[in-house]
Amino acid sequence: MNDLIEYNQSELEKIFANDFTTPYFFSLATLYFQSNDLDRAEKVCAIGLKTYTDNLDAIYLLAKIYLFNNQINKSEKLLSKSINQNLISDKILKLFIEIRDSLNRSINETKKN
Repeated sequence: MNDLIEYNQSELEKIFANDFTTPYFFSLATLYFQSNDLDRAEKVCAIGLKTYTDNLDAIYLLAKIYLFNNQINKSEKLLSKSINQNLISDKILKLFIEIRDSLNRSINETKKN
């Protein structure tokens, strides 16, 4: 598939419905997130991450969705798992630190991660 091809939401929904392992899951989840449809964004992201476990952008997006849904501990757990598996980006690390700080977690434990 050509990475330069852009699809609208309806086309992405059809692609995803026909193949849950499509790499376009992240594009669809992002569109849902941007339109504040957090339930669908979460479902699509979670399904896509079953196949693309190392998609850093999707991990970050799912962590943000959890935060928007006030599931702070779930977001922290997802980011911690990602970091422990060496799936790290600047955005993931920054969000993880911010979450740990907001939860008053030990600074030493955060540094270990």
